[in-house]
Amino acid sequence: MQAIFPFGRAAVVVVALCLAALSGQAQQVIFSNLGAGDSYDASLAYNVKGPAAFGERQYVANTFIPTGSDYQLSKIELPLALVGGVDQVDVRLMTDDGGLPGTTLESFTLTGLPADPGQMLTATSTLHPVLHQGTDYWCAITPAGDTQAHWFLNNTGSTGPCAENTLGLWALMDTPQTQGAFMVEGAPVRGILDTPEPGPLAVATGAILAGAAYRRRRR
Repeated sequence: MQAIFPFGRAAVVVVALCLAALSGQAQQVIFSNLGAGDSYDASLAYNVKGPAAFGERQYVANTFIPTGSDYQLSKIELPLALVGGVDQVDVRLMTDDGGLPGTTLESFTLTGLPADPGQMLTATSTLHPVLHQGTDYWCAITPAGDTQAHWFLNNTGSTGPCAENTLGLWALMDTPQTQGAFMVEGAPVRGILDTPEPGPLAVATGAILAGAAYRRRRR
């Protein structure tokens, strides 16, 4: 059966090119303190523990600030290793509340953690919250149950505010602290959320429909 293109083959090509352009906008690094080749310091780590682990729980959070644009979150990557327990770590993207972690914008459950010296793991966003430029956010590691894990430090000398939660409340560690290694990626939304101009697909669709109407008038 022969394919039918009601608006012409050129229209199909234009739409395909626009879709390719839109998908190519994709991801940018919002924040990263990783070294070359996504490396990190495999010899130093934060020891994080769940509420049922031996001793007291130990949650840790590091801050970052998006620059240059607002972004929709795509993923967070960070190096983790399992020390013991039920093997479940929750990675949380959190707002800032007076210099401490505040509300959870999205959480990600990671299981199947490797042994030391760990490896890079990916927390993929399904909610795609918008991160605003110039605004503080926190990446927090909160193990579940009796899980004990290592969050390895960066090897680029990146320091900044670090918070810990041992008794149900977040508190700042002595600063500056070497941050845990992590990378945040997202898609820029400047010009999409803030500017009411039509995108390339809308423009192309309008042109195709206008051309089709012109051809009908000529017949």
